[in-house]
Amino acid sequence: MFNFDFGNNMNEKIDNEKFYNLLNIPKNADQNQIKKAFRKAAMKHHPDKGGDENEFKKYQKAYEVLSDKEKREK
Repeated sequence: MFNFDFGNNMNEKIDNEKFYNLLNIPKNADQNQIKKAFRKAAMKHHPDKGGDENEFKKYQKAYEVLSDKEKREK
């Protein structure tokens, strides 16, 4: 299992490598690949589907960062 420290400070530099690994996508993934990987993970880990809420939040954070061009570049 992955151990992620996402930090609470939005100005803090976040290692996007963890997000790519979490969603199991390459660094050069386009928006469609990112969205598809997130949706697949969301279906598996969503609390309403019996998944763990904390795990789901990790996938949400990864999608939030990788789907935003500015955040992704940081």
